[in-house]
Amino acid sequence: PIFESSFLLFENGVSSDLIMRYPDYSLTGKLSKLEMFENTPCQKDG
Repeated sequence: PIFESSFLLFENGVSSDLIMRYPDYSLTGKLSKLEMFENTPCQKDG
């Protein structure tokens, strides 16, 4: 594979604890802050 990845995925679709492993190096990411926006309905076309 070109790279392997792993992460923690919550029920609401938010992910954290990302690890991307490449042949020569790895990248990691961790969710440090989450700001939720107000839920607004989508507008219908037409």
